[in-house]
Amino acid sequence: KGYYVSTVGLDEEMIKEYIRNQEKNDIHRDQLKLGM
Repeated sequence: KGYYVSTVGLDEEMIKEYIRNQEKNDIHRDQLKLGM
């Protein structure tokens, strides 16, 4: 569903935070699809 393209200058913590946010967005979007 989501993907991340690494660029020079981003550290690992920023990448982890991005992934966490994507997971939250995916869950929220899935709940909306189900009418929850």
